[in-house]
Amino acid sequence: MSKKEGISDQKKVLRRGAREKNKAPAGPKNDQETSQILYELQGHQVELEMQNDELRRTQQELETSRARYFDLYNLAPVGYCTIDQQGLILEANLTAAAQLGVAREALGAQSIRRFVFAEDQDVYSHRCRQLFETCAPQVCELRLQRPDAAVFWARMEANLAHGPDGLPLCRLVISDITDRKRIEEALRMSEEKYRTVADFTYDWEFWLGPDNNFLYCSPSCLRITGYPAEAFDRDPALLRTLVHPDDLAVYDQHFRTAKNREMSPEFEFRISHVNESTGWRWIAHVCQPVYDDKGRFLGIRGSNRDVTGRKRLEAEVAKARNLESLGVLAGGIAHDFNNLFQALLGNLALAKMYTPESSKAFLFLENAEQVSALATKLTSRLIAFSSGGLSLMINIQPSSHIREEATATLGSSGLAAEFDLADDLWLINVDAAQFRQVIKQMVLNAMESMPPGSGGKLRIMAVNEALQAHPGMSPTLAPGNYVRISIQDQGCGVSSENLPRIFDPYFSTKQRGCQKGLGLGLALCDTIIRKHGGAITVKSQPDKGATFHIHIPAVVIAARKTETTKDRKTHGPRILFMDDDLGVVQVTRNFLRLSGYRVDSTLDGNATIAAYQEARAAGDPYAAVILDLMIPGGMGGKEVIAVLRQIDPEVKAIVSSGYADDHAMTDFADYGFVAACAKPYQLTDMKKILDRFV
Repeated sequence: MSKKEGISDQKKVLRRGAREKNKAPAGPKNDQETSQILYELQGHQVELEMQNDELRRTQQELETSRARYFDLYNLAPVGYCTIDQQGLILEANLTAAAQLGVAREALGAQSIRRFVFAEDQDVYSHRCRQLFETCAPQVCELRLQRPDAAVFWARMEANLAHGPDGLPLCRLVISDITDRKRIEEALRMSEEKYRTVADFTYDWEFWLGPDNNFLYCSPSCLRITGYPAEAFDRDPALLRTLVHPDDLAVYDQHFRTAKNREMSPEFEFRISHVNESTGWRWIAHVCQPVYDDKGRFLGIRGSNRDVTGRKRLEAEVAKARNLESLGVLAGGIAHDFNNLFQALLGNLALAKMYTPESSKAFLFLENAEQVSALATKLTSRLIAFSSGGLSLMINIQPSSHIREEATATLGSSGLAAEFDLADDLWLINVDAAQFRQVIKQMVLNAMESMPPGSGGKLRIMAVNEALQAHPGMSPTLAPGNYVRISIQDQGCGVSSENLPRIFDPYFSTKQRGCQKGLGLGLALCDTIIRKHGGAITVKSQPDKGATFHIHIPAVVIAARKTETTKDRKTHGPRILFMDDDLGVVQVTRNFLRLSGYRVDSTLDGNATIAAYQEARAAGDPYAAVILDLMIPGGMGGKEVIAVLRQIDPEVKAIVSSGYADDHAMTDFADYGFVAACAKPYQLTDMKKILDRFV
């Protein structure tokens, strides 16, 4: 039914109602026409009044509807906009105007693009294009910017509509989601922070769910086991397969207790690493059941810490204590045996005096003396092992010592050593005699693993090495600069069972006898190198030889003042005085000058050699040289005199030192010195020595 038909029917109803209210009254016949007219007029009046009532009611409904529209559209909690295809705002509610920070009447004909944040323009353009091309609703989240530069996050929902002219329009709903975005960002940052803490923790953190699958496994598992977190996610039982067989029972018992939601104490177990060369690693494990705020079981939260370094250090400390106790015992026994051997040798000597050389007994007595001599050597090694003392520490360049001692030890054995010694080896501060003893014992050990005719080769290498902390590093070594000496043989090697014990005193795989199998060689080397702040490590495989690495701390030489202080006098004998103590240099130089000498002074060996050569080249050579025996971090008197004698075989050099019992002081002539003067000395004594030779 059309709208016009509805209005006509309504009028008919009104007219009929008016007639019923205005029935024609009874009257004279002659007034019938007048009454009829009056009746119709009254009907029209009633009809008009009813129409007015209907109009008033319709107007009231319209006002109510308009108020409802105002509430629903203009005061809605979200913004409404109508936009044409060019992006111009045709209509907007009050909320949209408030969101965009512009008065409602000022929004007309403005482009919505001017409110879209610059970095999000592409997002808006893409969604608008999709809306008008596909007619499908579009939703996106982007940032809008008000004229005052304030930015807020908005969710925009776009639907296609058509205007009175039939052209397509965009009905846009704008929701302010800034608070939600802020909460999401805070949550993301919180999750990122805690995940970062968990992911970058040094320990291996994990969370095992109620179904025994990993809910979380930190990346540290890769460093500790060699397997990435993904491997444990795929196979939750992987960890158990890595556990040392001897530790499986306690491992299983611990996890049964944990899965029963009971607290278990921390325990330690061993696991294998994917890199077999690193051997077994010790893990300190702790875990506990996890519940939510409603008491529901969420699984097991735990931590695994690699304590291999601590375990190795504990083993080294225990070993050192055992060696110290054994050393005290060995030293006491050795001293007692020395007294007994002294009496034994004395009695053997007396017996030989009363025994003719032609007698068969004389030969037995000589054999007994030889055996006693070997026993004496054994006791001397016991004493060295027990004390491990360092008599005189000097700086040496190790190449010549290594080459000389190794060559002498090989002797006529038929084995030749292949040397690969770096030309620029750092200095080391050692007891030279004990250092050479270590080289000798290590070469002997290599020789015994390669019997004559075996065709094996012995390779001796030395390089500078700057050690950084790493899992396989010896626990007794600190990061720093070292000289690494490697002795590699091609002998029978060492089995994995014997490898941890080869430095134990009296442990030997060689035959027992007077000269072999005493079991003190490597133990003595280990003790000496430890006293020097170094360590000996070994790598070996059966039938593939062994390589022993000796690390000795390198000498860190600070920059030294090397200039020479020269005496500009033009007369008197010229003296060169080397000492690193400026106080000693000053007082000695002044005294000798007053005694009629020209005195130049140097602080180290290099400057001394340079000054001596310069003086000879200038035709004004030194009459004598006074050399301090020990120069920390530089060349001392023994090294300098060896060079000066090559320059000038007639050099007159006097050695001076506080180490009065050093061989260079007691046997100074053997080293090329003409005299020695022990510190502290009277300056008049030094003058008397100079007066004898100048």
